[in-house]
Amino acid sequence: MEITVEQLYNMSLSERKTGEVLPLPKEFYKTAESKLKSLESESDPQHANNFRKLLASVKERRIQKLLIYLAYNKLLPSQVPEEEEELYGKVKLLLNSKEPPSQKLRHVRVTTEMPQLMMPNGSKSGPYKQNQLLDLSDNYEAEFLLNNKLAEQV
Repeated sequence: MEITVEQLYNMSLSERKTGEVLPLPKEFYKTAESKLKSLESESDPQHANNFRKLLASVKERRIQKLLIYLAYNKLLPSQVPEEEEELYGKVKLLLNSKEPPSQKLRHVRVTTEMPQLMMPNGSKSGPYKQNQLLDLSDNYEAEFLLNNKLAEQV
């Protein structure tokens, strides 16, 4: 399969006109990358640059469509490039992962009495009494208190 700049241009137009993932050969990206390398070794850098931009446009649009398919739990068409199948599978696994992010407790001792504080991220902390022991699961809050000498690690 040979890919020309004109074919890639028409493909880019087709990708923009529809919200569907259009079928492409399994080896599409490998073939396109090999064509790009051969164009770069030729004497016309503008031709290679046009090809690179069109390929990036097609790739970007198709990735957007893949993410939309994932959001709506829609299956991919049977004929898509291997790289897109792999990306679709990895993101789907990640989205279906039920394991919550690990949050370990940080044990700190408050060094000074303080009123309720508004953290830079918008959350609230406190009020706390001097020498009060805290078990914080919010790593951001713990780092803020430690970095500003309002608490010490226990």
